Amino acid sequence: MSIVGSRKSTLKGREIAFKIAKEKASKGYVVISGLALGIDTHAHRGALETGTTCAVLGSSLDYVYPRENEGLFRKIIRQGVVVSTYFPSTKPEKYHFPERNSIIAALSDEVIVVEAGEKSGALITAQWAIKLNKALYTCDLDCPGNKKLMEMGASLIQTGKTTTETADPILKVIHKLQPVSVDELAQVLDMDITALQVKLMELEIEGKVRRLTGGFYEKA
Repeated sequence: MSIVGSRKSTLKGREIAFKIAKEKASKGYVVISGLALGIDTHAHRGALETGTTCAVLGSSLDYVYPRENEGLFRKIIRQGVVVSTYFPSTKPEKYHFPERNSIIAALSDEVIVVEAGEKSGALITAQWAIKLNKALYTCDLDCPGNKKLMEMGASLIQTGKTTTETADPILKVIHKLQPVSVDELAQVLDMDITALQVKLMELEIEGKVRRLTGGFYEKA
């Protein structure tokens, strides 16, 4: 799964990226991002707290960009993987980054755009996610790019909401039937499966459910 967003991000956006990446990595996900400043950096750092991450570059492997992330680059090499499609000594060029974003989307089963400006490169990743039929999510942050993502069909993650465990019907069903598949949950709860998947992701980020192999869920 990938977590991407704007270089010029807010503190809230960076905190959300770190939290989601940390939680997802702890569940065994490989968090993919682009090593850029801002959201990407915090996604990689969050993932490295509890698991592993993959950085996709817009330059060759021997040319670390941005230079501010050279230490992070070295840490990812030790704990994860760095990917580039460019020959040695290839410097980052403006046209490389849309290509890099397409690879990020292609490697992912889910794409989360945490925070995006109106012309953010993360929107290119989102467009590729749609083309490749990957699940696309965005967060409930008040910024032009996120509003545009909603218009594109991205599902909204309510990052500021706290779910009451004892009252949540999804948690009650999971507790009773676990492990339970998404299809079975949707049938028992009579919920739209897309809306259910968003709720399950929110619960997973909050650490209340655990996703198992094959799309099954159990209480964390």
